[in-house]
Formats: sequence, C-alpha cells, structure tokens
Amino acid sequence: MLTFIFGAGASNDALTKDSIGVALPPPLAKDLFNAVGGYASLALMEDIELSAALARYRRPHCLRLTLGTSSRRWRSRGIARTIVSMWALRLAWFCGISASRLARWYGYR
Repeated sequence: MLTFIFGAGASNDALTKDSIGVALPPPLAKDLFNAVGGYASLALMEDIELSAALARYRRPHCLRLTLGTSSRRWRSRGIARTIVSMWALRLAWFCGISASRLARWYGYR
C-alpha cells in the first residue's frame, strides 16, 4: 500500500507511531495546509479537493508504508461495488455534480 506525503524531504524516518504502535505519516505542515486553503467546507469530496490543491502546490512524495483502515464498507458492499461506487462518485464530482447531492447518493443524510 502507498501513502502520499506532500512536501519536500518526506521519508520513512519522519514517521511516528500512534498509541497502539501503528506507523503514522508526519502531519501536513500547517503553513502548507493554510496556503492551499485547508479543507473545503463540503459534504463529501473534501479530501479530493485538498489532494488536488496540494498537488498544484507541491508534487506528492510516495512512501512505501502499510496503512490500516476499516474494512466495514468493503465487507458490507463488496469489493467490486465499493470500487465502482467510489469511481462513480469521483466521475460525478469532476462532471460538476454538487457535493451535497453526492453525499445523499453516498448515503449521508
């Protein structure tokens, strides 16, 4: 699994561990976060917008790390359905569908 870190000089040496020993990437520098406008106030796709803004500002660096996440959605919806759903939401977003409408499609109320 790959983790992308925005900023010069990111390396595995910069990692910290959380309370249960999971490796965490360094936090996004506050000045860079502020320079790109921070998180957009959106119901969904705020992470896509932040990533796009960061990519315009600096090139991401790829670190080879293992990242743990919940498998709840993948198990309940299935792998193929989850992947198709995520890509359909991204496509709709890039075609101009509002974040609030996408959030309703996704299941947020």
